[in-house]
Formats: sequence, C-alpha cells, structure tokens
Amino acid sequence: MSFYTNISNRMCKLYGMTFARLFPHKVILCYHNVHDTGKPTRGWLSATRSVDAELFRMHMKWLKQVGEIVTLDSICSDSKPSESNQFSITFDDGYFNNIDTVIPILQEQDIPMTWFVSTGFVDDPYFLPWWDLIDLAIEKSRSVLDLDKVLPEKVSFSSVSQQATWMNSSLRNILKSSTCDQRDVIVDAIKSALSEEMELPPNSFSRPHELSSISDIDLVEIGGHTVSHPNVALCSGQELHSEILVGKQRLEALSGKPVQWFAYPFGGKGSYNAAVKKSVQDFGFKGAVTLQPGIVNHLSDKFEIPRIPISPGMSFEAFKSRVLGAPLYALLHRVRSGTSSYG
Repeated sequence: MSFYTNISNRMCKLYGMTFARLFPHKVILCYHNVHDTGKPTRGWLSATRSVDAELFRMHMKWLKQVGEIVTLDSICSDSKPSESNQFSITFDDGYFNNIDTVIPILQEQDIPMTWFVSTGFVDDPYFLPWWDLIDLAIEKSRSVLDLDKVLPEKVSFSSVSQQATWMNSSLRNILKSSTCDQRDVIVDAIKSALSEEMELPPNSFSRPHELSSISDIDLVEIGGHTVSHPNVALCSGQELHSEILVGKQRLEALSGKPVQWFAYPFGGKGSYNAAVKKSVQDFGFKGAVTLQPGIVNHLSDKFEIPRIPISPGMSFEAFKSRVLGAPLYALLHRVRSGTSSYG
C-alpha cells in the first residue's frame, strides 16, 4: 500500500466516524470481477483481477447495515438529500463470474445491480481484452516479445521481468490512450508473439445465450459499455456510432429490454468529453457513469455520474473507509490529480 493510499484511507475512516454520521450520502460502487475459489474460472483471467466471493458477500451485508442499496435509476433520479446512506452496485465489462458468482450472492440478499457489458468480448470467445492479454503475457510468457515496430517509441528489455514491469505500467497507459486502430495494431502484435509460445485461451466473458438467460432476473439491469471497450474520447463520429449505439442495440436484442444506462470505458479523466456525452445522449441513453470518484446529488450531471471503484486488493477496512468517507475520498482524488471538477 502506498503512503498516499494509507493516509487517504486513514482520513476517510475518520470522516466516516464523524461527519458521515451527520451527513448521509449517495454512492455508486463499481466492481469488475468476483471469484469463488470453489468454482472453475472460464477461459483466461488473472487471479489478481478478482475480489474474493466471501469478501464481496461481506461488502454487501455491511452496506445493508449502514444504509440502503437501491437501483442505479433510483439513486440517480431522486434529487432529494438522503436521510440515510444510499448505495448502488454496478459491474463493468461482462465477465462470466458476474453470472456465476455475483448474481447468486446478490439474489441471496435481494440486492439490485447494473451490469455494463462490452458486447464484442461476449460475441467472440477468442477476443481477449488487451488488459487480460497483458496479464497473460506477464504471467505465462518466457521470452522477450518483439513489439518495437508497433509501439509509439522504441523500447528494449534485457529480461522478461523488465518487460513485465514495463507492460504492467507503461503499456497499459499507452493502450488506454490509443485510438482503435493504434490499439488493434499493438494487440495483434502481442497476440502474434504469444502465439509462437502458446495456444491463446478463450476469454472469461459471458456468452450471448447466458446474457439472454438472465434477462428475466428483475434485480439485474444491463447497461451499455461499447463493443470493444475503446477510449471513446479518441473515437471518430462513425466509431462512436459503431461502438456505443451498435453495442446498445446488441444488448437490447439479447435481453429483450431497453438499455438505458451507459458506462464510459476506463471512466477517468480523458476517457470521455463533451462530444461523447452528447453522442451517448443522442443514442437514447438516460445517463452515463464514470470512474471519477464522488457522490451523487442534485448537482450531478446525468451524463457524468461519479462512481467509487473497488479494487481486488482492497482490504475490508479500506473498503469501509472509502465508502463512508466517499466525499473526502473524492476531494482528495481531485486534489491529487489536479482537477477541480469531474470529467
């Protein structure tokens, strides 16, 4: 744990023990994966990417003790100040463990969720998201990959471990900041290099028939998350159409229900802009969530709604501090990132 994270958690814990009791707030939480060690993992998914199922169950029980868990529509539509803490649960991307593990836990406790799904990974089992592909390269590759020709700047490595460190930081940042075409060139090069060492596994996402099969579960609402999870701030108008609207239409065809909410891929500063927000609105969504930390209130922009990200390595105590200290956590995040507002 970094020095900053440690200090932030301590300050948020203190806030939760004092001001949070006087001023309840509304918080949307964002997860991605939850893994039950008693169940096999579909396809490739690094063990480092998931919250433990029992810990997730503890999260949900505790949230119900300190507040009320409501739908995304409810928490975003009610402009009145909270009389008690309100929480909404969201998941991003569309991994199978959301069906296999998450939904049963939520059904146990009668908790609603909004599930933002990227359809390209659902429709093509061998379409590995680049972040999972990087994890695969880091954990399984035994040679230095030749990527010089496709990267924006020349890099060289003396060892596999040195390459792994670079891939886990610099390469992730490069891909988050790439256009669709730039991303695809780099990803194809990684896949080609890895294919010389191993047979590439299928991804760990849900399949079309599985999405259709949960459409009658009232606790689950499906939201849009593009087709291929690009940085939509770097997409052309045609790409926004083929990523956002086509993704929405595909989910509606699978679920038989209207898809009303959207989540920006990556969700942080630089991953959406005014043009993207307008496109999301024009394509018929009623609102969109980010991954910019914050609380929901009457001032929240319906197409720039803040969420608190919950990471796999977070302790239960850190989770409680971040949730109850959400207003302070958001302020500290903005100060550290040098931004005065969300977006």
